Amino acid sequence: MRNNLRLNSQKSREVIISRRRDVKVPELLEGLERVTSINILGVTLSSDLRVTTHVDATLASCAGSLHALRTLRAHGLPPEALHVVTRATTVSRMMYAAPAWWGFTTSTDRARIERLLARCRRSGYLREDSLTAAEMVDQADDRLLAAVSRNDFHVLRPLFPPIIDRHYKMRPRPHNFVLPTKDDKLFISRVLYKKPSSNH
Repeated sequence: MRNNLRLNSQKSREVIISRRRDVKVPELLEGLERVTSINILGVTLSSDLRVTTHVDATLASCAGSLHALRTLRAHGLPPEALHVVTRATTVSRMMYAAPAWWGFTTSTDRARIERLLARCRRSGYLREDSLTAAEMVDQADDRLLAAVSRNDFHVLRPLFPPIIDRHYKMRPRPHNFVLPTKDDKLFISRVLYKKPSSNH
């Protein structure tokens, strides 16, 4: 009740996040539903930090959009335009917020995503040389890191480690952040430990 704010239990859910199965679960909060997965800004996260539920829903939605792409092609949409539409709809939906959840995918999740992209290539909805999901996530990671590095007021900047104060010139680096504990599941750790590619 502080600041005269009241929790709306109809719009609130409780989820207990733990990678361990033997975690001691607290008692239920009165009037609040406890769930095993929760949708946060369009990304579904399970209580065991898996995103298979999110991948399931996303792939089902993307598979459904293939019918619309077939209809567009049947009505004479040129291949290049079809590729643009596919990237703007199906691929964008599939890769939405990928830097946040990609590290929590299993090898099976990633294989399923790649299979749908391969199906789009075979069907002519994407160019045969279009990027894989892993390559798209790699590029998205780089763009997000660049955005955070350039903007001191970026919404993610407070979550990043401090900047290293260098008093001497060295070769160009992808970033000047202090390296955190390595954990490839987390975007910040993954992108800061990433080896620079040849185009950096």
